[in-house]
Amino acid sequence: MQAEVMLASDFNWTDKRTMTHDRTPHLNSFKGILAHWATLWIFAEQMGVPLSTVKNWSTENSIPPTRWDKLIEVAAAWGIELSLPLLNRLYLERQEPRARISRK
Repeated sequence: MQAEVMLASDFNWTDKRTMTHDRTPHLNSFKGILAHWATLWIFAEQMGVPLSTVKNWSTENSIPPTRWDKLIEVAAAWGIELSLPLLNRLYLERQEPRARISRK
C-alpha cells in the first residue's frame, strides 16, 4: 500500500474542515491564534511564509508586527476576528515577562 502525498496545490482551501480542528476562541496568545489552523503547514501556506518561520513563531509565541496585516486578512477569510489592538496587547503581554527578567 502506497501512502498518498498531498501537495499544497491539491488542498481545497475553501473547505473550512481542512483549515481548523478547533473553532473555540483561543485568542489569548499567538499560539492560541495558530491553533485555529489544523496544521502549521496550512497556516504557512496561507501566510506565504516558510513552514520553518511559522514553527519559530509558534515556539516563541509571537508573530512579528510586520505580518499582522496579512494575519488579520488570512484569519478574516476563515471567520476569525483579529484586530491590531488585540495583536498589540498579546505582543506587549509577551514582552512584559522579559522586561521583568532583564531588570534583575
